[in-house]
Amino acid sequence: MAVILKLRSSTRIITKTLPRNLLFSVVLTIFFFPFPLLSSSVNIKLSIGQHWPKISNLNHFLSSWQEALQSQAEAVKTWTWEGANQSDFNQQVDFSASIQWHLFRYLSLGISSGYTYGAIGEKGAQVIINRPVGESLFVQQLKVATVPLCLEALVHWPLSDRWELYGGGGGGLTWINFTQREGIKITGNPSFSYPEEISAHGSEITTKIILGMIFRMKEVSLFVEGNYRWEKFADLSGEDKEGKTGQLYYLEQQEPNSGFWEARYMVSPAQPLSADIRHVQPASIDLSGFSLRLGLIIFF
Repeated sequence: MAVILKLRSSTRIITKTLPRNLLFSVVLTIFFFPFPLLSSSVNIKLSIGQHWPKISNLNHFLSSWQEALQSQAEAVKTWTWEGANQSDFNQQVDFSASIQWHLFRYLSLGISSGYTYGAIGEKGAQVIINRPVGESLFVQQLKVATVPLCLEALVHWPLSDRWELYGGGGGGLTWINFTQREGIKITGNPSFSYPEEISAHGSEITTKIILGMIFRMKEVSLFVEGNYRWEKFADLSGEDKEGKTGQLYYLEQQEPNSGFWEARYMVSPAQPLSADIRHVQPASIDLSGFSLRLGLIIFF
């Protein structure tokens, strides 16, 4: 009895002290180790597609940045507003690779990973203002990249010798890297200067539902797959251009010339408190959304 109590106590201590990501990796290893020994066949799936996430905060941030510059140009008499261009952040390129073990004809289990990337570049968010120093081009750049590691369980429905329908779901852990920086240059200069730059990262649990169709050929098969996944990142750590580290916050800051309250991202070791700051909250990036992929299945 003393040995059992000691083992239980040790388990609780280890569970509390090990990082969540490490525990998740251990669960993956334990869960999947036996399956290759039991499976009747193995295949590799490779695909590329498009992901359409929510990301409402990022688009609000871009429009607020543009409005803040416009209000500043109107308030400063020596500035003249020339024009602007803004594209919404509404899609990402989605690469995926997975290994599937078919336990029997109608059921397969797998592990998948990949890379999802989306960005607003220098041409996607621009403002042109004529200032005493010359015509100035302001740009805002955003980059969001994720790497998932998920378990999947799929049920297969053969429709004919060639066609097969499948569906199921999965879940796992996804890592995110987020970059935001604001640039400016005088027209004619070859390069931008970047007075503000933030890089943040974090991880979150992901769940998804899957539905797809397979066209079988002799050596390989083609497939089309749609999935909807839920992944909202709410605890991001970051670093700004000055090297300050801390949590990534989303807030509104008052522009001194016009009084406009601009939505901004800020890295701080503690919650920012200032008379020109309001509506402070930990930044969240919601990448939940639908993905559509085309891919290739290689059988072994």
